[in-house]
Amino acid sequence: MTSFRKNSGKINGRWTSEEHRLFMEGLAKYGKDWKKIEDHLKTRDGAQIRSHAQKFFLRMTKEYKRMIKIGQFDEKLQDFTFEDEDSSRFFFL
Repeated sequence: MTSFRKNSGKINGRWTSEEHRLFMEGLAKYGKDWKKIEDHLKTRDGAQIRSHAQKFFLRMTKEYKRMIKIGQFDEKLQDFTFEDEDSSRFFFL
């Protein structure tokens, strides 16, 4: 269920596919400038966006490692660069 926060006009609850699409668009356009992504998205605040990004990056890292493990990742397709193994953070080249 989605609900609005009092006074902020921001949404609580699950992200819609449209919000995720706008998040991805903002991430591609602004990188990790969360304030600009917040302005682009309009329905989520900075803390919600950072939390969504953290979960998104963790899922992507897990999927990337799974693809390498099962051999489905072509060595020529180095789409991700890892900053460090412990943080599981990456950025797109």
